[in-house]
Amino acid sequence: MKKHYDLAVIGSGLAGLTLVRQLLLRADKKVLLLDKSAQVPTPRQKLGESTVQVGAFYLSKMLDLEEYLLTEQMLKYNLRFHWK
Repeated sequence: MKKHYDLAVIGSGLAGLTLVRQLLLRADKKVLLLDKSAQVPTPRQKLGESTVQVGAFYLSKMLDLEEYLLTEQMLKYNLRFHWK
């Protein structure tokens, strides 16, 4: 049996994952996400320091991930932590 996809996204980094999520929320399309890693997202994947506020807004409000972020991620409160 052949599988049909409307769109293929190569790479499950931040751009690939957010694009796929936005497509699935707003369009009736079947999307194939391809990545070389077996686990998506990878355990070490993170946002850069300079994109935390913009990224958090985009992920929580635009991609409807606010509940997930509040329950599964550590809150930062715009503070920088420096450990000795």
